[in-house]
Amino acid sequence: MKKKRFIIILSLSFLLIIIFIISSPLFTLKSVDVVFLDENNNIIQIKNNKVFNSNEKIENILLSANFKYGSSLFLLNKDNYKNNIENKNAYLKIIDVQSVFPNKLLLKAKERKSLFYISSNEKCFVLDEDFRILEIINTNDKMDNLIEIVIKDKNNNIVSFFNFFAISDKAFEIGQYLNENNNVFKRLNNLNRIIKNFTINFKDFVKFEICEIKESKINLNIYTSTKNLGVLLTLENLIENPDNKLIKLFNALETLLKKEKIKTSYGILKINDSLNCTWHNL
Repeated sequence: MKKKRFIIILSLSFLLIIIFIISSPLFTLKSVDVVFLDENNNIIQIKNNKVFNSNEKIENILLSANFKYGSSLFLLNKDNYKNNIENKNAYLKIIDVQSVFPNKLLLKAKERKSLFYISSNEKCFVLDEDFRILEIINTNDKMDNLIEIVIKDKNNNIVSFFNFFAISDKAFEIGQYLNENNNVFKRLNNLNRIIKNFTINFKDFVKFEICEIKESKINLNIYTSTKNLGVLLTLENLIENPDNKLIKLFNALETLLKKEKIKTSYGILKINDSLNCTWHNL
């Protein structure tokens, strides 16, 4: 009986301590700091950012989150803050929201970089490596140094992204992902992760062609820069097993670069459904 009473008293004491800590003013949110990371996760100065390069812009990030200052650090919903900030700042990617005791939050962030663009219905959608829409601008604006994504139908005609996928042109807004509810673009979700394992990078690419060959079969053509390579990479049937096909295709390209570099100034490197990679001279 004494042992049971001791356990009850100990449990109540422990509970009171937890309540005291959670409700203590010492552990309430007083401030939030933001640090930016580069591709290697090293901290960089904000002046090195392209978009978020001033204290005023950092302050706007913090204002967009509606932080509950004075609330217990233990009860804050960090995922909500992350989502709110990213939804209101298209060019921002929150890597982590950390509690720094006793009374601070630390946001680790990266600046999203424009990489792709799609022209459709007199609009130009600027995308990052995750196919997140960063901007929607006029097609007349220059898209220098960005990779164009082109959609082609069975007759090899360039068609509108929206018409091709039979959706409304109002279906996507700034901050949304182009691969949401899109089975074709979902197949490219791991493209960035795969490319990082090779010496090639997005700077070597100038255009992606998504080509409808027949029903339920879509090919992907990747045009490389004539300044660097000049090889057309063709992936047959993007719908089936795209990750393994991309890995094998880039492996074959790297082998060419090392052993037969002269070939990389022309030709087509193709991979089929059987994961057979072939070279075709132009």
